[in-house]
Amino acid sequence: VVNGFFEYRYKTNEKVIYSLGRAAFSNTLQTIEFTENFEQCIQLRLAFSNKRITSASFPNATFANVTECYRMFYDCTLLTSVSMPSATFERLVNAGGMFEGCTSLPAVDLSHCNFQALEIVGDRVQNYYMFSGCTSLQSVDFGVNTFPSLKQAVSWFLNCSSLTSVTWGVPTFNQLITFDFAFAGCTSLVNTPNFSAATFENVVDLRGTFRATKIVTLNLPLATFANVRNNIESFYLDQHGTFYNCQQLTTINMPSATFASVINKRNMFYENIA
Repeated sequence: VVNGFFEYRYKTNEKVIYSLGRAAFSNTLQTIEFTENFEQCIQLRLAFSNKRITSASFPNATFANVTECYRMFYDCTLLTSVSMPSATFERLVNAGGMFEGCTSLPAVDLSHCNFQALEIVGDRVQNYYMFSGCTSLQSVDFGVNTFPSLKQAVSWFLNCSSLTSVTWGVPTFNQLITFDFAFAGCTSLVNTPNFSAATFENVVDLRGTFRATKIVTLNLPLATFANVRNNIESFYLDQHGTFYNCQQLTTINMPSATFASVINKRNMFYENIA
């Protein structure tokens, strides 16, 4: 292995990329364009983090065997364009911090990907969140993905203050456990993604999930929230209220919600004045 970049198949002398790590590239790198398909690559941990890149293009890369994209483009503050038209990411498990801190990135198109194995987009313990702090981000397109394996979505879009559109399929989110602060600080968000089939039956934490958004109507017809609890102040502290400071909010529809495990619902709707 050379700087976590290339691994050689000695029998055929074929150079194969199994992983890309932080040491693979110079900090002066500005443009990325790979024509490889990355079919043998299994991890992209910190691959381009903290670099001065402005654009990244992977026209043939499928990333079909990649399981980890932890902070792949973390803190690439000059990045304005990412193109991965052939990417499937069908075995991707961890996308935590993948674009975190990319403050110049306006849009991300992942509509061609298959996130059937994705489990983590935000992890409080490891402190990485997929799109957190992407202040120029206006739209994210996940295509028809339903995230059947997703478990941790802490701060998924935290402080994406320009975000107006998130597109995905019709997910149930029945494996999801953490959803706290997922859209907190998305101060331009008026319309939520499709939650029409979401049950959220295993979610335990809803602290600040929609805090300070501009959503007007929230439709959660199948959401039970049966396991939400306030073990870590899910509804307790003012600024941690699920709908704290959602001043445009007029309608919430969740007829199936039981909140059977919640002990204290104080400040769930704190600072809602619409």
